[in-house]
Order: sequence, then C-alpha cells, then structure tokens
Amino acid sequence: DDATNEFTYNATSSFSRPRLHDPGSARSLHDDGAEIPDRLNRSSSLEFDEHNMSSIRRTHSEKEKHETESSEYTGISTKRSYKVKKSRLSQVSGDGSEHISPDQSEKAKSISEQLERIKSNLNKTAGIPPLDFTDWKELVPQSIVETLGKKEMEQQHHIWELITTEHNHITIISTVINSLLTCLKELHNENFLTKINVHDVFLNIERIREVHLAFWNDCIVPLIDTARDTGELLNPELLTESSILFEEDLNHPLFEYCIKYIESRSYIKSQQHKNNDFKEYINWCSNEIRVQHNKLGVDDILIKPIQRIQKYPILIRDILRKTSDDDTRSVIASFLEKVKVFVEALNRRKEEKEEQQKIEGIKERIESYSVLPSVSNNTNDQINQILNKYNKFDLADKVPLLNTQRKFLHETSCKLDSKLDSKTQDVTMFLFSDHILVTRPNKGSKKEKSTDCDSALIPLL
Repeated sequence: DDATNEFTYNATSSFSRPRLHDPGSARSLHDDGAEIPDRLNRSSSLEFDEHNMSSIRRTHSEKEKHETESSEYTGISTKRSYKVKKSRLSQVSGDGSEHISPDQSEKAKSISEQLERIKSNLNKTAGIPPLDFTDWKELVPQSIVETLGKKEMEQQHHIWELITTEHNHITIISTVINSLLTCLKELHNENFLTKINVHDVFLNIERIREVHLAFWNDCIVPLIDTARDTGELLNPELLTESSILFEEDLNHPLFEYCIKYIESRSYIKSQQHKNNDFKEYINWCSNEIRVQHNKLGVDDILIKPIQRIQKYPILIRDILRKTSDDDTRSVIASFLEKVKVFVEALNRRKEEKEEQQKIEGIKERIESYSVLPSVSNNTNDQINQILNKYNKFDLADKVPLLNTQRKFLHETSCKLDSKLDSKTQDVTMFLFSDHILVTRPNKGSKKEKSTDCDSALIPLL
C-alpha cells in the first residue's frame, strides 16, 4: 500500500535511546542536534504476544519521517542494533579494559623487533686495540724490577693506572657510540623515534672520543712502545707530549659537553615521560650497558667524560709525588699545571653556564617594576619613554664597571614593614653579587606559585 506501511516486530525487539558517550550510537555519527521523537525515547521494551502481534500503521508522510529517524537513530531493528554492540565489544574486553589497536600493537611490536635486529648487526668493537699487557712489570725485564725501590715501584704503578683507566674510558665511550648512538640513528632510518634529537641525547660524544684517542696515540702508545722495545721503565715525560686533550680552547669538545650535560639529562627524562617508544629504547640501552660494563646505567655512562677530566690532576699529581729525578719532576710539574689550568677553565665555564640558567629562571618569574601609575596619559607616556631609554638593566648582563658575571647567591621569603600604612607585605628577596632584588607577588597570581612579581632593585655597589 503506497499510503500506508506495515511494520512487524519480533518479540525480542526493543527501543532504546542511544547514549551520547556511546561511539557506536547514531548520536556519535550524526551531530545535527535533532531531538529523538518521544515514541523512540522509551526506556522499557515493547512486549508483544508472539501469536497475537499488533500492527502499526502510519500515513505516507509519517512513513518518510520515520524512515529518516530510523536511519539517524539506530536501534529499531534487532539486527542493526546488534552490529553496533558487536563493534563496541571488539574494542572493549569483558573487564572493561581497552584493547590496543592493531596499529599500536604492531608499532610496539615493531620497535622491539627493530632493536633486536639492530643489536645483532652492531659493531661492538672497543674502538681501541686491547692492551697486550695486564701489568707494567710485563714490559720490563724481571732483573730490572728486582732492583727498584719502593718509590720507583709506586711511580710505575701510578703511570700504569693512568694508562689502564684511559683505555677503559675510551672503551666505555666507544660502547655509547657503537651501540647506543648507532642504534638510535638506525631507528631513525626505519622511521622510529624521528622526533628525538640525537645530539640532544648524546651531545658531541663522538668528538670526545676523538680527543681521547689523540691523547692515547700521541702520548700513551709511544710510552708503552718505548718501554717494551728498550726494556726500560715507563718514562712519565712522554705523557707530556703535545695533545689536543688539554688545550684550553673555547671550542674544545669537552667544554660543550660539560656545559650542556644537565640540559641533555633533562631532555632525556622529559622525552621518556612523553614517548613510550623512547622509554623502551632507554631501557634497552641500560640492559646493553650492564651486559658490557657491569652495574653501569645510562646516566652513569654518560657522565663519564665529565668525571674523567676531573681525575687527570689527581693521577698526574700521584706520579709527580713518586718521581725522584729533578729534571723529570720539572717536566711533570709543568704538565700538571697545564692540566689544572684546563680543568679550572672547564669548571669556570660550567659554573658560568649554571649561573646563567639560574638567572634566566629568576627572570621568567618576575616582571619589571613601574614607578608610575598604571593609568595611561600623555605625561606618564612621555616619562616612560625617557625612563625606557636609560633603564636597560638586565639580570643576565655582566656587573657594570667590573665586567664580571653576575652571580645569584640566595633567595628568601620574608615580610616587609610599610611605613606608609603600618602594614606588612609578603616579599621574596633575591641576593646577587651586586644587587638585592625585592619582589612582591602580584595580586592576580596564586601565592604558592608566585610566578609574577613586582620588583625593585637595591644596588650593593
């Protein structure tokens, strides 16, 4: 019949209003804001006698309206409603926990497989030939060893300690380069962890190995070869041969590594929280390091270049203390002074960088102090222009006249008495090497944050 239409429902059919949070419902598919008709908004099932079913007849216009509503609000036919529920069940397990989508599971599986595949192809050579001797006594004839006094024996022992620890240090750096850094680059080639910056993780560690290998080849190899070929004792003067390791140069790779080390560690930690794949990579790195270097972790191995450079003055000083010959002592003393100057310059650059970071952090917490009312008028604007022309104070600048780096010394919270209204104010004071910065929390900011402050400077010079 063109004018009417007859619908027959099974005994198990029911009407239900789709829920807004249900991704399988028609509401999530159609966002036109239409309201569900009352006859479709029933919470209880319509029960029918299986042998005595009633018919619902509608006019032609009602038929068209109902068909439109039926297509927009799923749930009229049992078969169609079942498909929606089945789609949701395929995404949610029986205990309500969500399954990992196939793409995510494949990606997680793939990075694990990539790490294992890359691991099997890595070049795990030490980057430096192994030592052919386990003790300096193997280089010198036994007849000479037997004639040595206690002080000479201790001197040879300290020289050999410098040799073996340098060899071990280069081996550890090579592990970082050949295993960890190479693996990350290979992952990039396979389109994994492409947002991770390799230099921010490992800095210039390849250049670090270059300068240590130069010291090894220029100084230590000739030292060992001479003792082995001549049968004489290890000559510490050969350690003082020219090498780029202790050259005080602003572009020295160790300067860059030490200055940026803290930023690199922060970068690694932040990326581990943001990126699960990178976290898995770091865990893999830790396991690899522990296999090759017992009980060492990623942080332990990446701080090695900084720790190593601080040990040279101690190792060379021990050699000097056990050296008897005056000429040799003079050469070693000069070399020790050169190494100390280099290390002090390195520490000074590192401290300056840390001071800059502290001051930059303070600058982000405060805003400039205005001596004029906030109301804008011609007079105030003119005065502000004049003040801004001469008021160019920057905490990050060097101390005027002295041309030295400003240092942050102390921060404290206290109360400041006001003589105008006999009230106390909460203030935060920052003590610098040449100024005291007094700040007051802004009214609009939360007290526990105190990120924005009015401020005033009190010169100390």
